[in-house]
Amino acid sequence: MVRQWQEFFYESNYQSTPLISPDFVKLADAHGIAGRAVRTRAEVASAVEAARTAKGAYLLNFMVEKEDSVYPMIPGRQRTARDDPPSREGPAARVAEEL
Repeated sequence: MVRQWQEFFYESNYQSTPLISPDFVKLADAHGIAGRAVRTRAEVASAVEAARTAKGAYLLNFMVEKEDSVYPMIPGRQRTARDDPPSREGPAARVAEEL
Protein backbone atom coordinates (compact mmCIF):
# COMPACT_ATOMS: atom_id res chain seq x y z
CA MET A 1 0.00 0.00 0.00
CA VAL A 2 2.93 2.36 0.61
CA ARG A 3 4.07 1.95 -2.97
CA GLN A 4 0.53 2.54 -4.21
CA TRP A 5 0.38 5.85 -2.30
CA GLN A 6 3.74 6.79 -3.81
CA GLU A 7 2.25 6.19 -7.26
CA PHE A 8 -1.01 8.03 -6.67
CA PHE A 9 -0.01 10.96 -4.48
CA TYR A 10 3.72 11.46 -4.91
CA GLU A 11 4.11 11.28 -8.72
CA SER A 12 5.77 7.82 -8.58
CA ASN A 13 8.61 9.11 -6.43
CA TYR A 14 9.49 5.74 -4.92
CA GLN A 15 11.47 5.40 -1.72
CA SER A 16 12.26 2.01 -0.15
CA THR A 17 9.51 0.13 -2.00
CA PRO A 18 11.10 -1.95 -4.75
CA LEU A 19 8.85 -4.63 -6.21
CA ILE A 20 11.29 -7.41 -6.92
CA SER A 21 9.71 -10.83 -6.93
CA PRO A 22 10.92 -14.25 -8.00
CA ASP A 23 9.31 -16.06 -10.90
CA PHE A 24 6.68 -17.92 -8.90
CA VAL A 25 5.70 -20.13 -11.84
CA LYS A 26 9.29 -21.41 -12.08
CA LEU A 27 9.42 -21.91 -8.31
CA ALA A 28 6.20 -23.91 -8.44
CA ASP A 29 7.59 -25.98 -11.33
CA ALA A 30 10.75 -26.67 -9.32
CA HIS A 31 8.52 -28.20 -6.65
CA GLY A 32 6.50 -30.25 -9.12
CA ILE A 33 3.49 -27.90 -9.22
CA ALA A 34 2.05 -26.74 -12.53
CA GLY A 35 1.41 -23.04 -12.92
CA ARG A 36 0.82 -20.12 -15.21
CA ALA A 37 1.40 -16.36 -15.18
CA VAL A 38 -1.55 -14.21 -16.21
CA ARG A 39 -0.66 -10.77 -17.55
CA THR A 40 -3.83 -9.58 -19.30
CA ARG A 41 -7.56 -9.81 -18.73
CA ALA A 42 -7.90 -11.84 -21.94
CA GLU A 43 -5.81 -14.65 -20.40
CA VAL A 44 -7.86 -14.97 -17.20
CA ALA A 45 -10.63 -17.29 -18.41
CA SER A 46 -8.29 -19.82 -20.03
CA ALA A 47 -5.92 -19.73 -17.04
CA VAL A 48 -8.72 -20.35 -14.56
CA GLU A 49 -10.04 -23.19 -16.72
CA ALA A 50 -6.54 -24.74 -16.82
CA ALA A 51 -6.29 -24.49 -13.03
CA ARG A 52 -9.78 -25.90 -12.56
CA THR A 53 -9.08 -28.96 -14.71
CA ALA A 54 -5.54 -29.59 -13.42
CA LYS A 55 -4.80 -32.67 -11.40
CA GLY A 56 -3.44 -31.59 -8.03
CA ALA A 57 -2.11 -28.20 -7.07
CA TYR A 58 -1.90 -25.41 -9.66
CA LEU A 59 -0.41 -21.93 -9.31
CA LEU A 60 -1.94 -18.87 -10.96
CA ASN A 61 0.32 -15.84 -10.75
CA PHE A 62 -1.59 -12.68 -11.69
CA MET A 63 0.73 -9.93 -12.94
CA VAL A 64 -1.56 -6.87 -12.90
CA GLU A 65 -0.73 -3.94 -15.14
CA LYS A 66 -1.16 -0.40 -13.85
CA GLU A 67 -4.30 0.34 -15.88
CA ASP A 68 -5.89 -2.81 -14.42
CA SER A 69 -5.00 -1.88 -10.84
CA VAL A 70 -7.58 -2.20 -8.12
CA TYR A 71 -7.86 0.83 -5.89
CA PRO A 72 -8.34 -0.45 -2.34
CA MET A 73 -10.78 0.96 0.21
CA ILE A 74 -12.78 3.05 -2.28
CA PRO A 75 -16.34 1.71 -2.46
CA GLY A 76 -18.09 2.46 -5.74
CA ARG A 77 -16.91 5.58 -7.53
CA GLN A 78 -16.63 8.04 -4.73
CA ARG A 79 -14.49 11.10 -4.95
CA THR A 80 -10.99 10.34 -3.75
CA ALA A 81 -8.01 12.31 -2.55
CA ARG A 82 -6.47 11.60 -5.95
CA ASP A 83 -9.24 13.67 -7.58
CA ASP A 84 -8.44 16.73 -5.49
CA PRO A 85 -5.87 19.35 -6.42
CA PRO A 86 -2.56 19.11 -4.51
CA SER A 87 -2.68 20.37 -0.96
CA ARG A 88 0.09 21.62 1.28
CA GLU A 89 -1.27 19.39 4.03
CA GLY A 90 -0.42 16.19 2.16
CA PRO A 91 -2.51 13.19 1.06
CA ALA A 92 -3.16 11.82 4.56
CA ALA A 93 -5.01 15.00 5.54
CA ARG A 94 -7.15 14.85 2.37
CA VAL A 95 -8.06 11.22 2.93
CA ALA A 96 -8.95 11.93 6.58
CA GLU A 97 -11.27 14.75 5.45
CA GLU A 98 -13.17 12.32 3.22
CA LEU A 99 -13.79 9.93 6.09
